[in-house]
Amino acid sequence: MKKIKSLASILLSLGLLVGFSGTALAATPSTQDAQVSVAPAYISPDQPYPGFTGYCMVTAEPSLNVRSGPGTSYSITGSVLFGDTVNVVYVNSSGWAQIKNFDTGALGWVQAAYLDIL
Repeated sequence: MKKIKSLASILLSLGLLVGFSGTALAATPSTQDAQVSVAPAYISPDQPYPGFTGYCMVTAEPSLNVRSGPGTSYSITGSVLFGDTVNVVYVNSSGWAQIKNFDTGALGWVQAAYLDIL
């Protein structure tokens, strides 16, 4: 009887492990239909919306890539660090925010999901 309970306990544990890992895989964001894939742990709960202008804090750790245009196909021109404040010039409908460098005035693009409105 003890062996049956142990075996049942092991099978139940394996079943839960497989079930949860399958759920985690199913919930992983994808890039289907030009949607931006983001790491859920860094997604801001208060991200800027399309048309937003103002200041935001970077939530991606350790840094967030700044690109030459609004998409991952554009080249990386720099990065901003976790916790940095950025000046958001504009957020487009695809979830990309154009930011302005405080020192140089240069413009670049970042994924708005990694920004938290201040």
